[in-house]
Amino acid sequence: MNRAIGLSIALVVLTTTGLAIAIGVGIPDPGAAERAYAAVVGATCCVLGVIWLRMVATGTAPEGRLGVLGNTEDEDKAEPPVVEASRSIERALRLGASTMGEFSRLVEPRLRVLTAARLRRSGIDLADTERAREQLGDSWDLVDPNRPPPPDRMAPGVSLTAVEQLLDALERLP
Repeated sequence: MNRAIGLSIALVVLTTTGLAIAIGVGIPDPGAAERAYAAVVGATCCVLGVIWLRMVATGTAPEGRLGVLGNTEDEDKAEPPVVEASRSIERALRLGASTMGEFSRLVEPRLRVLTAARLRRSGIDLADTERAREQLGDSWDLVDPNRPPPPDRMAPGVSLTAVEQLLDALERLP
C-alpha cells in the first residue's frame, strides 16, 4: 500500500474519532465540528484522487483495483479467425431468427454467396432461377435474388430450421 494512502486513511480515522468524541462530550457548536470534519475528509479525498490519477497516468496502478479500464483476460486473448467468424455467423443467425430485417441484412447475403458458390460447382448459375429452384426446392425462397425486401422489417425472422433445410439441400447437390 502506498504510504500516502495509508496516512490518508489514518487521518480520516483520527478525525472521525475526534468528531465522535466532540459530539459525545457535547461541544457548544457541533456544526463547526462537522464542517471541520467535512473539510478534512474532502481534502483527504482530493489528495487520494490526485494520487490515483498520477498512478493511472504513469501505469503504476495495481491491475483491477485502481485502473480505469483494467484489461480482463478475455480482452487479452486473441481468437483465431475461424472462431471469430463462427461467432459472427452464430450471432447473425440468432438475430436473423428474431426479425426479418436482421435476416435480410445479416444472414441472406451470406446464404446467397454460399448458395451461388455451391450451385456454380454443380454447373448452375444463381441467375438461372428455374434450375436453382428445381435443385433447392422450397429453400430457394430464402436466397432468391429477385425477392423484394421485407415489408415489415420487425416481423419475425426466418427460423433456423428453414436455414438448416437450405444447407441440407446444398449438401445434397451433385
